[in-house]
Amino acid sequence: MPSIASPSREDPLLIMAMDHRESFGRVLFGVRDDNPSQAGRYDRDLKTAIIVKTAQHLGRRAAERLSKR
Repeated sequence: MPSIASPSREDPLLIMAMDHRESFGRVLFGVRDDNPSQAGRYDRDLKTAIIVKTAQHLGRRAAERLSKR
């Protein structure tokens, strides 16, 4: 099982980089302003919730693994 506490060549620590610059959304997704529609806000909030819950789950799993050592 992978170990979050001890990354190695066989079990690397992977980090997802995020680009929060305004140009990122404009260039890649055609965002023209920062005033999304109601549907756009709903999509944003749903995606944020998925990311937050995933991070919380991974954090709990890491804590459980560390406590078993």
